[in-house]
Amino acid sequence: MAPLEITGGEPHVVGGHGLSGFWIDECRRTSLPGLWAAGDVAGGTPKKYASGAWAEAVIAVRDVIDSLDDGPRAELDHHQIASERARVFAPMQGPRAAAPLELEERLQKIMDEYAGGKSSDYAYSTGELELARSQLARLEEELAALRAESFHELCLCHDVIDRVTVARQLVEHMLHRKETRWHCYQERLDYPDRDDERWMVFVNSRRHPDGRIEMIERPVERASLDVVLPPLADGAVIRRPSARRGRQP
Repeated sequence: MAPLEITGGEPHVVGGHGLSGFWIDECRRTSLPGLWAAGDVAGGTPKKYASGAWAEAVIAVRDVIDSLDDGPRAELDHHQIASERARVFAPMQGPRAAAPLELEERLQKIMDEYAGGKSSDYAYSTGELELARSQLARLEEELAALRAESFHELCLCHDVIDRVTVARQLVEHMLHRKETRWHCYQERLDYPDRDDERWMVFVNSRRHPDGRIEMIERPVERASLDVVLPPLADGAVIRRPSARRGRQP
């Protein structure tokens, strides 16, 4: 499977508030063929909230439909399916070693104390991030000890596994960007100023199958786009502002 790129821009993955998410094109396609992203998981555009997420979903779905006739489908790799099934159900094999809640609490403690969490008022420095990197690498090695006693706990196990993956990626982004881009959301204590001359870029990353994280910088392209709005759904009404009534100030 090809590596999947993400873009991260804050100490926490905060959904609609942030720039973090998968790297997408104008049709909301990710860098992994056949995978689209919309809303909180789509990177590059902050403050989109629910209405922006719905708009991105419409864009993505329309492109998915248009792409259905693009050509032949890939053949299923039954060996890959069997391998993935074994990975998914691995936490239900063997005696209980670590419950998902235990490792989740450790993950939250690492991110809170060393990666600009609430306990530090969203401030962090290089030394703290390097500690987070080290602790997360150790925690990732311990994920093999996760055990589930029910299908619900199995879901929780994979929730923790996925969060550790995202946390490791996020810390690498925070180390790479040597500035404070958004005050209040994050404060890089050893680089307290915004530096547009150097850091007016998107910072992306790829995690390769061997676990290596590759950092990528992409320019911010300023362009005017000709946008054609789709027709309104039946019954929709455009409400135009009218002149104020009553006494004028």
